Amino acid sequence: MQVLHHLGSIPLREAYSIIKAISKKKQDVINGARAAFVKGAGERGMDAQQADALFNLVLRFAGYGFNKSHSSGYAIVAYQTAYLKTYFPAQYMSAVLSFESQARKIEEWSVYLDECRRAPWPDHEAARPHVGIEVRPPDLNLSQQDFAVVFGADEPRDACHGHIRFGLQAIKGAGESAIRAILKAREAGPFRDLFDFCERCDMRSVNKATLEALVKAGAFDGLHGLDARASLAASIEEAMRSGQRMASDAASGQGALFGGFDAAPTATSGGSAGALRKVAPWDRLTTLRFEKEALGFHASGHPLDAWKHVIGSMCSCDIVGIASRGAEEPVVVGGLLTRVRQVVTQKGKDPGRKMAVIAIEDAGGSMECVLFPDQYARFGELLQPDRVIVLAGFVDRSRAEPQVKIDHVIPIEDATAHLAKGLEIRLDASLCAAADEPVAPMLQMLSGALRQAAGSMAALQGRPVEVSVIVEFPEAEVVHGVAGCRVVATNALLHKLHGLVKGVGSVAPIGGWLPPRAERPRWRSREAIEA
Repeated sequence: MQVLHHLGSIPLREAYSIIKAISKKKQDVINGARAAFVKGAGERGMDAQQADALFNLVLRFAGYGFNKSHSSGYAIVAYQTAYLKTYFPAQYMSAVLSFESQARKIEEWSVYLDECRRAPWPDHEAARPHVGIEVRPPDLNLSQQDFAVVFGADEPRDACHGHIRFGLQAIKGAGESAIRAILKAREAGPFRDLFDFCERCDMRSVNKATLEALVKAGAFDGLHGLDARASLAASIEEAMRSGQRMASDAASGQGALFGGFDAAPTATSGGSAGALRKVAPWDRLTTLRFEKEALGFHASGHPLDAWKHVIGSMCSCDIVGIASRGAEEPVVVGGLLTRVRQVVTQKGKDPGRKMAVIAIEDAGGSMECVLFPDQYARFGELLQPDRVIVLAGFVDRSRAEPQVKIDHVIPIEDATAHLAKGLEIRLDASLCAAADEPVAPMLQMLSGALRQAAGSMAALQGRPVEVSVIVEFPEAEVVHGVAGCRVVATNALLHKLHGLVKGVGSVAPIGGWLPPRAERPRWRSREAIEA
């Protein structure tokens, strides 16, 4: 702006308007300013060509430029950020999670949880690796309002130790007044159990919905254990009545009559005499579903954890990876089915038929997929919410967010039978000798099991695959093929083979299968058709 004013003789107000026009790419104003600048610079003795070149420099800088103080401020913040992340990673990531989680969707800030798992500690060395900050679920006796660094009883309180705890305000249903009441009651000492919690907290602020959310989020796990969540949920009303009686007794003076002159319960006075109701524990999927309901995601695990090895070997990418795939590219992706929406077609070749739009998720994100009528008729019965499935199909980029047009739906327990391209069995000759299991008899047992499986293959659903048996000797590897033997890699067969080679080898189905692209009919002219 000063260049335009002092060198081009353009008034300051007009120079400010020109800079604003440059930032908004208003070409008519910019072109008019160029002529005025060249003329004013010429009156001050500058060559017209030099003035035009200088105006081009102004254009480039005003498009995206910083003055020195602004750049210096950014540099200082960048240096401070890098320093804190390097030498105080747990404290830094705790602050990042507290800030980013306030007004963003869980899918947008959960990437920072992955960043925590990859973060190196200050004492990380190649010879002694120390990588990954553990982020644990909320805990009534350890969590603060926001994410916070917590140290174990036997841990040094330094920058190389500790873990991050979820803040209580991350729990859906725990309002500010409830959190303040919990933290105030905790000042007298740690809570001992659910009944002690209800007796010491102000039940006017901590209601039943808040308690249910705390239980589902795992905030009581440190007191009762993860398996007690169902019993805790069933005991909430009784614990609340106990707390209300305690508060009523204290208000009427009975606490002073029977307990000296202490009217309010503390961490060491009072009884917590109640016992949790005995009910069947929630199963793993129910526990994780309630956890996601309370926190927005799975904090203590994920329903896909039990199938991580299958998804890793059989699928071509995860949900986040779909964004980098091209249109109509074949993909195989696994996830938890979270939503099924049935749609009746209005147009197309078969109006009135049913199709479905479904949503799946994995640890990294979520995505919508489409089953057109033919696929929905074949696989509709497999679409049950909270079920882990594998989808094979083609990337659809016709909308703002990429989707997958589904060609096959496969239950996760049948994934290897349908998706494996081969089966590899490895035997370590040294381990066989050490275990007194000669290689030759072991090969005979494997051959017999594989031929038996091949003989019963007709009754199975899946893709027959070749089997490679590789014997590893210290000096080389020897491949033993089972002539004419093709099997379906079912879980039952894999379990049987694992039992045969246990301790001396491994069994691994080889993934990589992708749905074949449908061949579209080529356009031909009428003359060619008639000919």
